[in-house]
Formats: sequence, C-alpha cells, structure tokens
Amino acid sequence: MSSQRDLWAELIAEMEARRQKGLLTYGKPVNAEESVDWLQHSIEELLDFAIYAKAAKEVMEGLQTRIIELEEKLVKVKEENSKLRELRWESI
Repeated sequence: MSSQRDLWAELIAEMEARRQKGLLTYGKPVNAEESVDWLQHSIEELLDFAIYAKAAKEVMEGLQTRIIELEEKLVKVKEENSKLRELRWESI
C-alpha cells in the first residue's frame, strides 16, 4: 500500500499557520462585525490569485514543452545508438 498525504490535514495546518501570522501582524483575529469591506478584500485576493495561477500555468506549460523536447531527443539518441550497434556488429 502506498502512503498517501492527508491533504485535509495539510490544508488545516496551513490555515492555522495563516491565522497565527494574522494574529502576529494585526494582534487580533478576523472579526466579521468590524466595518471592513470583506467582499472588496476577497476580490483583491482573488485577483492576486489569478495572476499567481496564470504564472504557474505558464511555468507548467514550459515544463511540458521541455519534457516533449527531451523525449524527442531521447528517441533520436536511442535510434543513433541502435545504428551504432548495428555497425559494430557488421564490422565483426
């Protein structure tokens, strides 16, 4: 049986770490009754997330392209290696 990560536990731990950071930064937990524009904050966070997601997507696409290039190169090297083996056997 393969060991699986508990993503829920990891997410909860990250949330708690984020909560602790907020407490250190602001000295108090989030209070829904404060006169803060929570929707505006959410929109700003989502906009930040959108650019992070787009950047991550571009990195992944670049990696996928590089993997394809390396796979194609590997096929060529294997073909050349096979030809060299044939030549070596022919010369014996």
